[in-house]
Amino acid sequence: MDIPTALWMIVVLAIAFIFRWLRILSKNSEAQIKQNEQLIQQMKQLNEQVREQSK
Repeated sequence: MDIPTALWMIVVLAIAFIFRWLRILSKNSEAQIKQNEQLIQQMKQLNEQVREQSK
């Protein structure tokens, strides 16, 4: 295998790896956003309960 072909293969593999890594990161951030939304909802419910009890 000549050197330009080997270099081209390395570049293609690196690009594929970077795209895969970005996809994994975006999935993780989506899960984090959902978890944060659930936490916000729980905090709102707790806040309502505290208000009801303080009346």
